Amino acid sequence: MTKTTKNLLGAFFTSIAAFILGACKADRPVSMDSDGRAMMHYGWYSDETYFDASEWFRNGMYKRHPDPTLPSGYSDVIMHRVSPLPFKDSELLDVRVWLVVGLNPVTHDIPGLARVPDDYEAILMDSRFDPRPQIRYVSSYFMEPDFPVDIYGCYLLIKGKRFFVDLKRDGRTGEFIRAGRAFGVTSLSLEEENELFKKLEEKQAQQKPQSLPPGASQQAEPVSYTVRGGSRCPRTGWWYTHVDGGKPRFFREGEIFPEFPPDPSYWQWGHETPPKP
Repeated sequence: MTKTTKNLLGAFFTSIAAFILGACKADRPVSMDSDGRAMMHYGWYSDETYFDASEWFRNGMYKRHPDPTLPSGYSDVIMHRVSPLPFKDSELLDVRVWLVVGLNPVTHDIPGLARVPDDYEAILMDSRFDPRPQIRYVSSYFMEPDFPVDIYGCYLLIKGKRFFVDLKRDGRTGEFIRAGRAFGVTSLSLEEENELFKKLEEKQAQQKPQSLPPGASQQAEPVSYTVRGGSRCPRTGWWYTHVDGGKPRFFREGEIFPEFPPDPSYWQWGHETPPKP
């Protein structure tokens, strides 16, 4: 086959591919109208539902995601938050709870992924555990018109096994919407991901209790309390929970902590004396 023939065949198949691609996109609304609006998809992917989301990009909160396959050059589904909302100290208990929800093997069991340890809940709810350094922002989309959702991914190392959890937050308020187990998080490259897990392995290895010489006694460490709703209070004092507005409440030892179904609730130890107003 001559070079000229190869070039002609290449041009022919390129034209056919362009025709097929154009036909597939012909019935889809473009992401940018001729008047410069940013038309974004919302709802289920199978629905052809769009609205004018221009203001969300003009105000600098979000930016478009490039997609050369669409006539506008931008995705009409995916977007990116310019400054992702941080996870505040006051939201730390919420983060732990939603990670527990996301890893729940009953509701989020995915074939082919590592089995979640039976004591995963106790490990994640340890109040000394701060998962925020392991969370990365991924992307955003619209659930409804003017209702943006921000997706975050958390890298977890539990008993030597790697787990990934998607956390979805209301882009307007930062409130958690849902959590679920994932196959992975796309925020980091494979090299960066391996480096992160390597650091987590080193950190967890340092936290393991060291063996003591014969006759030596282990000094007691301060107890950190986080108790699930429906359980008995282990210590008299002031406690608070994420689903009750975070307002401290007084419980005596042995009293039953309230539950707030359908989501799990956890009560965290505050202090023995009444909180300052």
